Amino acid sequence: MAIWLEAAVSAPPARLEALTAFFTASDFGGFAVEDEDEVRQFLEDHPDRWDYVDPEVLSAWHGVSRVKCYLPQTENAASRLRTLRQGLDALAARIGCAASDFTLTVTPMDSEDWENSWRQYYRPMTVGERLYILPAWEDAPAPEGRVILRMDPGLTFGTGSHPSTRLCLEAAERWVRPGARVLDLGCGSGILSLAALLLGAKEARGCDLREEVAAVTAENAALNGLPPFPVRIGDILTDADLTADLTDPPADLIFANIVADVIIALAPEVPGWLTDHGIFICSGIIDTRAAETEAALLAAGFTVRESLALDDWRAFVCEK
Repeated sequence: MAIWLEAAVSAPPARLEALTAFFTASDFGGFAVEDEDEVRQFLEDHPDRWDYVDPEVLSAWHGVSRVKCYLPQTENAASRLRTLRQGLDALAARIGCAASDFTLTVTPMDSEDWENSWRQYYRPMTVGERLYILPAWEDAPAPEGRVILRMDPGLTFGTGSHPSTRLCLEAAERWVRPGARVLDLGCGSGILSLAALLLGAKEARGCDLREEVAAVTAENAALNGLPPFPVRIGDILTDADLTADLTDPPADLIFANIVADVIIALAPEVPGWLTDHGIFICSGIIDTRAAETEAALLAAGFTVRESLALDDWRAFVCEK
């Protein structure tokens, strides 16, 4: 019996950026991006693999541009798929294209199919100057001078490969201080909190909207020889009890790798959750929203210490 649904959304290449931003902002969890340029770049980086690629296979990738996510085959799966379709229709209306530009295909998969499908997108990678992210199923020594961060993202967002996450990790190398208390808003797989702990932070706390996150972060902590850090489920902007629990005592550094709208809403509140001169690292901001996000951070009294960019994504490092 199939226990997963692979939801693949195909789009013209010109729409891929907007489609990726949509999935980043959604609550559908981890996703993978496939496109012709990615395949060709992989082959250029690995010329020894050309001989193993059938020309017909490569031609099948011509013009391919799609995003895949994986949903549990549960009783609310149909509702989740309707929500996805409605979200795609709203995206099309917002960016001024036809709804038919986004083609949704749903394929049932068993556990082994899903696991293999997901893992093909996740490979060891270096980030910044100090981190080496290693998938849980890989066994490779870290390059000299780097710290291994082992990860199994499961169904959550946070492999380290997305530009918004890479920007946070690179900023963490410079701004995590020994003994720091860290708060991770929208913690997903726990990758940012775990990186901070490996870089010298004393403790981490997290929150997310998805129930499965607590188990995933605990598993990833164990992979790195760390005890699980507390993760609360809920919305820190609307749940007063959760807010009080997460922000007492105040954090020395807060991560928010979310989306521009949420960061703008968080901006006035975050200073109250930080120690004096505490650091707020926020990412997940598409470049067209960077100016208004920065304006909201400045209006909240922050000093912007760094403005970071990678591909079409932006991140800010702010000091209280």
